[in-house]
Amino acid sequence: DAGATFGSYPLGSQNFNSVYAINQKVWIVGDAGAIQVSNNGGNSYTSYGIGGGNLNSVYFTDENTGWAVGDGGRIAKTTNSGVTWTSTSPFGFTDLTGVKFTGALTGYACGSGGNVLKTTDGGASWSTYITGTTMNLLSIDASGTTIIATGVDGKIFKYNGSIWSTIDYKST
Repeated sequence: DAGATFGSYPLGSQNFNSVYAINQKVWIVGDAGAIQVSNNGGNSYTSYGIGGGNLNSVYFTDENTGWAVGDGGRIAKTTNSGVTWTSTSPFGFTDLTGVKFTGALTGYACGSGGNVLKTTDGGASWSTYITGTTMNLLSIDASGTTIIATGVDGKIFKYNGSIWSTIDYKST
């Protein structure tokens, strides 16, 4: 009904931190490695939790392939709609709070300490960007060579393919 009404679907007492949907598939991730998957537009969910630390963000490139990121630098990938996940922590020194893929191979993640990560091989390996900030980054998006990351305290960080710049919305 185009958002005219909303329903409530209790799934337990843990915090859920991110949601992503494609067609009728819905994925939700949360504290303690919680993962909930719906195949019917959110009318019912199945738990496929992977345990461990909190998962803070989830993103899918199609109905099968997706990534979740979380505390301790955890990066988890699924290729079967979220039924099973392979988890790594290539950068265990930082909490990751946002993830976005621009295609099957290229993706970005952001997190604490101003860290931005990039993969060009579907998450098999990740490299870091020097953003020039130690501020915690909360969310990330990308298109072409442009990367936008939001930070705490009203800051937005933009990468134009060669340099990072900062926009401070608290001072404007």
